[in-house]
Amino acid sequence: MIPLERAFAERDGNVLLRAALHDSPDAVVVADDDRRVVGLNEAAEQLFGWRLADVVGRTLDVFHAEPAHGRDLEESSDPGTAGRGDRRLRRSGGEVFIGETAETPICDDGGRSIGMLVTIRDVTNDRRTLRAMSELYSVISSRELCYQDKVERILEIGAATFGTSSGMVCRVDGEAVTVCHTYDGEQIYQPGQRLSAARSFCGEVLRRNTAVACHHVGASELRHQPFYDDGLVESGIGAPLNVDGERFGTVSFLSPEPRAWPFSEQDVDFVRLLSEWIGNEIARERDLQALRAAHERLRALASTDELTGVGSRRHFMDLARHDWERTRRNGRPLSMLVVDLDHFRKVNETHGHAAGDELLAAVAGACRRVLRAADVFARIGGEEFAVLLPEAGEERALEVAERLRAAIGEVTVDGADAGASVTASIGAVTAGEADSDVRALMARADEALERAKERGRNRVETI
Repeated sequence: MIPLERAFAERDGNVLLRAALHDSPDAVVVADDDRRVVGLNEAAEQLFGWRLADVVGRTLDVFHAEPAHGRDLEESSDPGTAGRGDRRLRRSGGEVFIGETAETPICDDGGRSIGMLVTIRDVTNDRRTLRAMSELYSVISSRELCYQDKVERILEIGAATFGTSSGMVCRVDGEAVTVCHTYDGEQIYQPGQRLSAARSFCGEVLRRNTAVACHHVGASELRHQPFYDDGLVESGIGAPLNVDGERFGTVSFLSPEPRAWPFSEQDVDFVRLLSEWIGNEIARERDLQALRAAHERLRALASTDELTGVGSRRHFMDLARHDWERTRRNGRPLSMLVVDLDHFRKVNETHGHAAGDELLAAVAGACRRVLRAADVFARIGGEEFAVLLPEAGEERALEVAERLRAAIGEVTVDGADAGASVTASIGAVTAGEADSDVRALMARADEALERAKERGRNRVETI
């Protein structure tokens, strides 16, 4: 048997063991049966930042950020098998990382354990990314979170993954960028804040048109860029942000302190993925806003007369039924007017339909100026309008009707030969015990209107 110490001190020692140490791409630590370090390969020295002379003879606990049997290590209870699991480890400078470890016993020819060979791989980014991916999936699939909350939560997860103090989404705005969303532990950036593209990390990402990552700006070529003069960014990672195939801006994660460890290719891929997901959320929100706007337009079309801008017949009846029920409950008065423009067909025949449409719109405007905000006014037919007067008895209804008739008579628009004008006949009624519903009230108003027409038009009648 060759002692473990001699296996690494003598060139003619255990050739297989030496090859495992020096040729493995993973960090390899060899310890004796008392778990004291007797060998490191070059990858281990680079991973931990210690030379063999610094740690030889010390127990494996020198590498641990917690006791050797901590909760992150899954050890086998059988000393003859390999112990494997994740462990929180530390570098010589004190930085903690997650190491995937595998402990393999080293036995002599008689099968007696004389030490162990420990292989270590830094999986910090792997584990953080997996955890972040799980959290991101929960955010994106959530039905409880709104758009704003989702984007801010994504930024928070990204900042935690990259170890930065802030994360933000910026929109390109000419020669500037505007902060749209932030997660900012330093409270440096605020939504709505405008930054110079030339003097911001976001602008650097836009200028390069690719992902940018720097763990220590002051020690890199980026220290010559104008944004570094402000002293707000010492480490950062960011990527361009596209929405529906068009450049929107950037997603960036920044810190005023340098990062202890360089960003990896996996970090760069992850920030690109975050940018893509945020872009999808923005696009989805745009689609939802467009859908809401379309619904509002449809609702407006259903409730508004396109020509005059006043309420439609359907909208009028909906509001009238509501006021009718309220009137029945509280016993307050309610009146209705039905207005018909006298001989309006002659206006179209004499002056043309364009003049007729203009006259209808002008009449609607004149009536609006007479009515209160609480009154309901609508176009219910070609040249017919209706008015609902809450809290108005018969005397008030007749007064308003006369004012409307006078206002309509003063309306004039340009016609084919001369100014086009019109008069109005109006039926006015007040709700009474005999009216079973709002339709019955309108029927009486129509009857009063017919009486006004029969008695010479351009007048107000009631029943």
